[in-house]
Amino acid sequence: MEEFDYSYKIRKNSMKTSKQPIPEHPNMYMVEKILSKRIVDKNIEYLVKWQGFENDESTWEHIRNLCGVAHLIEIFEKKNENEKNKKNENLVEKTKEKQRNGNFEQGDEVEEIIGICPKNNQIMALVKWKMDKNGVRPHDSLVSTKKFKENEESAFLLINFYEKKLNI
Repeated sequence: MEEFDYSYKIRKNSMKTSKQPIPEHPNMYMVEKILSKRIVDKNIEYLVKWQGFENDESTWEHIRNLCGVAHLIEIFEKKNENEKNKKNENLVEKTKEKQRNGNFEQGDEVEEIIGICPKNNQIMALVKWKMDKNGVRPHDSLVSTKKFKENEESAFLLINFYEKKLNI
């Protein structure tokens, strides 16, 4: 026995199309999918793509006029939620892009050396950077201690860090 999809809506016969409604129900049309959602005067309306009709014949329908389309609304809402989550993730990524790791090449200045660790046969310093001229503090970052030779003030901070650790 063929399964019948009961997604339908009672519609006015004002459509400019030659498509036929459901044969058993001359005033009902099948819903293909939900395209969008809006709120008008505190009422939820969905943009409905009708089965057998073109996209430009889609109509906004009040939720109470839609029968048996709960599964299609659920699919739409899940898709919509996923798109919102992706937009939020993109916003977070863009915010992260604005923040950057500090480094001497960009003219950043060391505020404090937080720690020292070996990495790739080098001694690395975990550096807390001062705010830049735009009022943005770069992320703390690992910097090779060899880079401190080029900056006298930073080299002094590195020496002080070692002296504190050695209790000199």
